[in-house]
Amino acid sequence: FNGYFFCNKHQVKQYLDFAYENGYVFDILVLCKTNPSPLCNNVYLPDTEYIIFIKEKGVKLNTTYHTGSRFWVRSVYKNKFDHPTVKDTTVLERMIVNSSNEGDIVLDPFMGSGSTAVVCQQMRRNFIGFEMEQKYIDMTNERLTNTVPNAKEEQTK
Repeated sequence: FNGYFFCNKHQVKQYLDFAYENGYVFDILVLCKTNPSPLCNNVYLPDTEYIIFIKEKGVKLNTTYHTGSRFWVRSVYKNKFDHPTVKDTTVLERMIVNSSNEGDIVLDPFMGSGSTAVVCQQMRRNFIGFEMEQKYIDMTNERLTNTVPNAKEEQTK
């Protein structure tokens, strides 16, 4: 398996401990935001999102020189969806390209607004997603209905 876990700095240790204790390979990926919220409050800006990557030993990645970077520098993803943590489809696309092939199944246990499902549909991957809130299930279904395979979803910055 390959797993990507979006988290804050306080959760990083828990994921790394899990990987060490179970003999998994891991890496720390970083999304650097060029337009974070301006709240400092005597701390650094919230301009970094951590993504912990965990995989079983021997599982191959499809990385290339162009897709193998461990970081992204992007504007905070803004769109028309009413969800507090919508993920940037460009970031998800690279993860999915690196970790799966056409026809594979991608699991998103916290589907939210459906960004992973949309990218999977565009990239000809199957997906399984879980979401507890009906409004986000409806949102995901709407996005999937309006998504054309291999076409970039409209994003605003």
